[in-house]
Amino acid sequence: MYDCWIALLLISIAVAQQQIDDPYCFRFTWLGSKFNANSTYLNATCDEVTRGADVPCTRPLVATENSRLPNITYMWTDLSRGDIACRMTPENVCVKYSYYYNNALENITYMCTKVTVENEGAAKSGCYSEYQDGREIEVCVCRSNPGEVPCNTGNTKIHFRLNIIFAVLFNAFLFNIL
Repeated sequence: MYDCWIALLLISIAVAQQQIDDPYCFRFTWLGSKFNANSTYLNATCDEVTRGADVPCTRPLVATENSRLPNITYMWTDLSRGDIACRMTPENVCVKYSYYYNNALENITYMCTKVTVENEGAAKSGCYSEYQDGREIEVCVCRSNPGEVPCNTGNTKIHFRLNIIFAVLFNAFLFNIL
């Protein structure tokens, strides 16, 4: 009888460990700088927030103070993963869908999904942008590693711009010395 209980306990531990080591993607919508942590929109539906626009949105809805991006480290370590993340399956990728208007970040939706890029087949990683009338939609896709923080966290556009600024400043400094 005890052998049966020990076997069940070992199987339960193995399953729990496998779930911890599974690759995850973040899954939530950051409402953006127009909303703060006390916003009544936190209890709203995605339809109410997007006002019927054809843009991705997923609960939970997250708002932050001072227009800051969500604290991903805090969310990953201190919140229930089932509330803010989804288990990445072999056919899915992690996606970060960012919406900019006049070069200002409006909101971000993080999710697990399939992504197909026209003429390229299934997207595995990288960022794709579309510009129209002052709007930019940036979709970044990646595949998380098992047991690590989900990969759909970085803000590539900001990092890319900082790298360009650094390169320009470095070159200006270099040429002024010569």
